[in-house]
Amino acid sequence: MKTDRLVPAPFISRIVFVPQISVLILFLLALRVACTKINAKGGHTMRKIYNKLVRDRIPEIIEKDGKTAITSRLSLGEYQMALDAKLGEEVKEYAESLDIHELADVQEVINAIVKAKGMTLEEFDAIRASKAQTNGAFDNRILLEAVDDKK
Repeated sequence: MKTDRLVPAPFISRIVFVPQISVLILFLLALRVACTKINAKGGHTMRKIYNKLVRDRIPEIIEKDGKTAITSRLSLGEYQMALDAKLGEEVKEYAESLDIHELADVQEVINAIVKAKGMTLEEFDAIRASKAQTNGAFDNRILLEAVDDKK
């Protein structure tokens, strides 16, 4: 395997990188530099990049903490994709913690998805109720272990 010996920054020396990883690390170092700016008083300000959908009041909460929130408004299509990603994020957080507050976040995202699809929460609940009527709910704690096909 061919390797390049690179020194991407003065504080990192004698590191051997595979060429593809070298490019990635240099990109990440450049990104870090690009996210550092000098403020009016000569100090450094770090910009932490999130690029994720947040609740409506999060920018306000960030500003109250003395920080600056950089935001933009998503198109409907971008919003729907961001909601799908947010749902995955919130479900993962709930699965890892089993905290009921995380489950409330999942419900909030589901409600937003329903509204973004142009449906009311009542219409969505009617779909849920219909499925429960047809297939049942999860009240009886049934675990399907296997199915034998007698063909």
